[in-house]
Amino acid sequence: MRIRKIFFIFLILTCFLLGACKNNPEDELRKTVWDQLSEHTKEELSDGWKHATITTETLQAGISSVKDSSYIGKEVFRISFPSDRSYKLGNVDAFVDMKTKKVIGFGLRD
Repeated sequence: MRIRKIFFIFLILTCFLLGACKNNPEDELRKTVWDQLSEHTKEELSDGWKHATITTETLQAGISSVKDSSYIGKEVFRISFPSDRSYKLGNVDAFVDMKTKKVIGFGLRD
């Protein structure tokens, strides 16, 4: 009987620990995009990657510096990193291919 209790407690603790170790897919996407940013861009993002917001939108012409026009009219991720200069230029917005998770361009800033 005591062995069953110990085994049950061990099983519960194992499940709890394994559940706590899972990575959040949104955090993984934020970090993946962060790793693709230039050092110059990262310098103005003092909050790092954890506070970036993720949205999905249809890419439109004129709102980004995407060089591959085949993405226009397609659904992409928009990862918005709060910038230290957002009051002047706006946040740093990266547009990301939904399948490859590669940065395809950046939002235009003032």
